[in-house]
Amino acid sequence: MLKTAPIFRCLVLVLLISGPLAAQNVLTGTWSGWLTQPDDHFALSNLYSFGLTLTGDQPTTSRSHIAIDSLSFYGVMESYAFIKDQQVFVHETRITEQHIEWGYWYLKEYTLTYHPEDDTLRGRWKAAGRERGEIVLFRQSRFSHEL
Repeated sequence: MLKTAPIFRCLVLVLLISGPLAAQNVLTGTWSGWLTQPDDHFALSNLYSFGLTLTGDQPTTSRSHIAIDSLSFYGVMESYAFIKDQQVFVHETRITEQHIEWGYWYLKEYTLTYHPEDDTLRGRWKAAGRERGEIVLFRQSRFSHEL
């Protein structure tokens, strides 16, 4: 029994280290889909194109892109993100680019959960202390255009 104990300890250590790293590798990359916003008199639209790029560092930097395609309005936000298990926690910190003729973009906070059955990230977003809508993102292939 004493001879097998060190091997067992090494195996447990490898499993503990590889678990979070494996989730991180699965979730890094470029994701795109949509963001919804409730119908109110302040909203320019209820459905926006939305994309997110996650790097592999922890905490990761991220970049999100939001657009109203029919109006050619867009905003690019810089964020901090943290990947844990099958979730991504994102806090947008500043708007780095934008084109919008009226209205404004929110700096958002959101938690996205990975759903391996359809390879999506999904969750709710909030801004200014209120929950505002939903985000659904699909993984982009390695050969698709980066944000």
